[in-house]
Amino acid sequence: MKISEIHIVIVHPSEIVQKGIFEIASSCCDNKIFKVKELNMVKGYPNILGCYLFIVDTSYYSQNKELFEYVFSNSGNYKCLFVDSELSSNDLKTISLNDGFADICLKITKILTSFESVPDEIQSNVLSNRETEVLKLIAKGHTNKEIADALYISTHTVITHRKNITEKLNIKSISGLTVYAALKKIIRIEEINPNELI
Repeated sequence: MKISEIHIVIVHPSEIVQKGIFEIASSCCDNKIFKVKELNMVKGYPNILGCYLFIVDTSYYSQNKELFEYVFSNSGNYKCLFVDSELSSNDLKTISLNDGFADICLKITKILTSFESVPDEIQSNVLSNRETEVLKLIAKGHTNKEIADALYISTHTVITHRKNITEKLNIKSISGLTVYAALKKIIRIEEINPNELI
């Protein structure tokens, strides 16, 4: 399962919150993203089969459990990430409106990668040692030339490594690669500059 094949559906009554989550999700992944105010807008959607990440307002979910169960029962594989406007949580299945950009990105990417059937031990060995070194420097915000200088390789070789990394991981954005590197503990979260993810 490629991460990019998972659809994201943002279900939130506030257009402002929807837009904010949409912008964050768009910058950290390449998935198809839908925004809806009410779940019944997707109820009759003919292609609901497949893999879906529903990013859902907790209050709306509580008030419409039966509708969610109906939609979920007709979808293939789904997971939920709840949006709580009041609660600030370390729970990976809940985001708060007080969470920072990097925290929300990490949670979205973590759930998207959990759809994959390949065990973590295999995934962590997907990249060669050199590709892992390049990824670490990419995640820290270094340019191709800076990476080449740091690793004593040519800029052309760095570009080749970057291409291989994005193809192997199926992650094209720098913010997505950064989140992946943090999740796989290739870099520490403290090493990430949130301004570079935007």
